[in-house]
Amino acid sequence: MSALRPTSPAPSHIAPLLTALALLVLFVLIWRNQAAYPLVFMDEWSYSSFARLQPLAEASVPSYLYLALFGLTNACGEAFLQCTRIGNAMLVVGAVPFFYLTGRRYCSAPLAAALSLLAVLAPFNSYTVYFMPEAMYFFGFSVFSWAVLALHEQRPDLLTAALGGALLGALSLIKVHALFLTPALLAFIWYCGWRRKGWRALLLLVPASSVIGISCLLAVKLALGYALAGKAGLSLLGSFYGGHASNSSGLAHLLPVLLAAWQSLRGHLLGLVLMYALPLAALLTLAFSPAQRRALPGGARLSLFTALMLGAALAMTAAYTGSIASAAAGEGERLHLRYYDFVFPLILLSSAALLAAPDGRRSARLLVAVPLAAALLLAQLWLPAHFHPSFIDGPELSQPMRWVGWLHLPLLALWVIRPKLSLLGFLLVLTPINCVVGELQTRTILSRAEQASPYDLAGRYAHQTLTPAQRASLSVAGAEVPGLYRAMFHVDQRDVGMVRLQAGAPLDLTQAPGDSDWLLVVGEHALPEQLTVHGRGPGYTLLRLPARSRLLQTLEFKQPDRSILAASSGLGDAEHWGSWTLGETVALQFAQPLPRRLTIQLRGHAYGPNVGAPVIARVGTQQQTFRLNASDSEQDVTLQFDTDGQQRTLQLNIPHPTTPQSQGQGNDPRALGLGLINLRIAERPATP
Repeated sequence: MSALRPTSPAPSHIAPLLTALALLVLFVLIWRNQAAYPLVFMDEWSYSSFARLQPLAEASVPSYLYLALFGLTNACGEAFLQCTRIGNAMLVVGAVPFFYLTGRRYCSAPLAAALSLLAVLAPFNSYTVYFMPEAMYFFGFSVFSWAVLALHEQRPDLLTAALGGALLGALSLIKVHALFLTPALLAFIWYCGWRRKGWRALLLLVPASSVIGISCLLAVKLALGYALAGKAGLSLLGSFYGGHASNSSGLAHLLPVLLAAWQSLRGHLLGLVLMYALPLAALLTLAFSPAQRRALPGGARLSLFTALMLGAALAMTAAYTGSIASAAAGEGERLHLRYYDFVFPLILLSSAALLAAPDGRRSARLLVAVPLAAALLLAQLWLPAHFHPSFIDGPELSQPMRWVGWLHLPLLALWVIRPKLSLLGFLLVLTPINCVVGELQTRTILSRAEQASPYDLAGRYAHQTLTPAQRASLSVAGAEVPGLYRAMFHVDQRDVGMVRLQAGAPLDLTQAPGDSDWLLVVGEHALPEQLTVHGRGPGYTLLRLPARSRLLQTLEFKQPDRSILAASSGLGDAEHWGSWTLGETVALQFAQPLPRRLTIQLRGHAYGPNVGAPVIARVGTQQQTFRLNASDSEQDVTLQFDTDGQQRTLQLNIPHPTTPQSQGQGNDPRALGLGLINLRIAERPATP
């Protein structure tokens, strides 16, 4: 085993061989990724739009460093996605030298080189396909880990705090999640200071390192954010995460969030056992063995750093999942490994470092191995029944990878008898098997993604048929929300509207957006005869809409303007998003008479049994019927009336007012119907 230790001299051929193999991996990733259509929506559409189609200051996520870099893919024209994938592959492979330099401190050069390559050959590399920041974040974390682990042994702790904080500040401009690694960084610095200088040193080190680390983090994040996005860059979380945090606060939300977070945490812990039962056994033994820590101080520090980073990221992941568990069905059962799988290469390096540790007592290993084996069995049986491990959220836990997880059982048994041989089996046998199975899984999914869906074809057709000005006045309609974002990705134009239809249901005139000139309908839907067909294709139709109405006034229900709305009945109190309707009838009395050729554009959603149920709108003696979707998909409806020019009142008849209390959704006794977000009053042009 001496040849596996870091004191072994590095053969002269390692650096050029590692470089050549890394370039080969880069070529393979680029070649593999190019033919697939985009896969992850709405994420890919959002990041593409933020980076390429609008100013950085308007992005709702503060990933300004990532968005600025990948905004450069505009230079590739219509091949921007292919350029994005090349950039992703370069960043992931670019992490190889940093993981190698980190591992070289704790194990031999050949082993460090092999594990660095295996780290980027792991199932994680499927993220090089997506227009998402995971690849850049993976690279950034490799630099951060190398810098902190190299610096803490050679420089003062406060300098480590300054550099680590600055790097986390930069990382937070790739993904804001990096902010939550700050406690782990500080705890690692305190541990290192305590080991060198004892408890008394912490009296000064704890406050000083906290102030310096956090100050450097904020300085880099805010200064660089301001340089890239102006005043918007001074926000710590951005509008999306900041708004989410404020909406999830309060004691009323705390208990269900904590329960959902605990459920999520259990799933993630079982998932980690399934993936890394043997490394976890070795790390737990190290934690309870002072003799091993004394014999392996460097490996102990690496293991602690790995555990702290993984723990911080895992806690953030569980808390975030808990906060969104009630947002939509199934959200609490998703396992978002991509929020912490950037730490997985350090688990490999920590396992390699432990090869130099003394074996210790076999009875201690048995006490650790037995419960982990039981947890592994539980993970295999319980995890897929209670969670939804998916290729997108975490390719490491998709079904083929779970089959490979069974191999941890014989490795755990071998570890009790021959720990070093078992660790080598994990590193040099099981880990390569994981890489091969993950690659086959990725290729299978990408081969399916090479077949265009009707949404792909529709979006590409609209992009090629319409001018940029025409695409700016386009809306896309269909029954599949991910498909709608897919079509919008290909249309490649900001501010494209979205109309959600029921599968197979006809397109109603009230669903034709009043603020668009074109409507791209995807799927089999009967179309109103009044709309002009501009073009058709397999599974889609492009419609030319009538001339737009002239917008006169906009009423926001979250803050009603009394110069527009003189009085109302049947409306609840204004909330941060809008207002609920209460009871069977809503009457909105406007301050000014409504126009003769009246168009009303209403945005909202429905509650409970009102979803998809007919709502009657009346102005004077005329009435229109419309339907709204559930709260997870706000919807626009367009209503047209001909009035005498004297009407001031819009009345809505709610079909099924329902209390959340009666639905088992809390103690709210209000009879809710529709959630109204805004209302636009417009005037149609005169008929020629």
